Amino acid sequence: MHQRTRELAPVLPALIEAADAGRRRASGLLHAAAAVAAGETFEFDGVQGHRSVLAGDPTKKGINRPGVIYADDPDGRPRRNLALAEDNAFWTWAIVEVLRHTGVRIEEMLEFTHRAFVAYTLPGTGEVIPLMQVAPSKTDRERLLVVSPELADVLAAIIARVRGGNQRIPLVSRYDGTDRLHSPPLPFLFQRWWGLSPHCFTHHYVRVLLDNLVETASLTANDGTPLRFTPHDFRRIFATEAVAAGLPIHIAAKISATRRWPPPRSTSRSTTRTSSSTTAGSSRVDASYARARNTANPPTPSGMSSSATSRSARSSSASAAAPTALPVSTNMPASAARFFGPIRPSSIGSRRS
Repeated sequence: MHQRTRELAPVLPALIEAADAGRRRASGLLHAAAAVAAGETFEFDGVQGHRSVLAGDPTKKGINRPGVIYADDPDGRPRRNLALAEDNAFWTWAIVEVLRHTGVRIEEMLEFTHRAFVAYTLPGTGEVIPLMQVAPSKTDRERLLVVSPELADVLAAIIARVRGGNQRIPLVSRYDGTDRLHSPPLPFLFQRWWGLSPHCFTHHYVRVLLDNLVETASLTANDGTPLRFTPHDFRRIFATEAVAAGLPIHIAAKISATRRWPPPRSTSRSTTRTSSSTTAGSSRVDASYARARNTANPPTPSGMSSSATSRSARSSSASAAAPTALPVSTNMPASAARFFGPIRPSSIGSRRS
């Protein structure tokens, strides 16, 4: 596993660049095709296409869904659904950005809702820091993550897309394959329209998008074999880079909600002395998670736990995550803040004061 992290970490920038380039290219092709009438030729970035004439075109009183645009390739390749290609490219980019900025598990990412944002006010300066609540998953423990400006831009784009010009995000029920239960209708962020109704993402769909991205980027290992990125690889790279940047290991373990912490020896600056301190820190983290499992309660439909015990656990995790997260600016851009809507205030500051 350590060797896999050492192989994938150097090519992560290339994967990020490929995801962003694919999103911009797919969006440009869709807008170029939408600007011409059916049957006409369009061009974008040196690529020519012919907008297909559809019998069910809604502009001609057809029954097709508005916004669906097909294009015929001049070279005789199969007809492409530009709207679907742009949708896949956007969500590929969003998944890569969220995973690399948060280090969350795939289940935790798919459970992000619009109600997960809270505001933390610094007692001394009064600065408001946006936080994102991560629902319990593997460790049955909630935690709060600082929303960096880069992550805020990504989340704002996701929220604007899911809203689709509406004032509210659609409420969707998500099926949990592990617990085999359907959630109550919630404003999940990772949802998309499929057919006539919105549906939440599945683990398989996320992996398919990542596999297609790696294939498009032509990423290979040193021996020439194709690479493969899984959602958990972003989590390992996030934790490794955090520790290498100087973040204490026990704080990184709390932010990542990890029971045990075995950092890759070749990718983090570890010595015999730090190895012994890591073992001691892991023991303390194991004990804290053992207590959390005994006292954790299931969250309410709004994503917040109702018991005082869970609120106390969330406050302790937030106090560890908020002030000691990676050294980034925590001022949310004004262009991104308007998509978050009202952020409920957190009472963490009053407890600490």
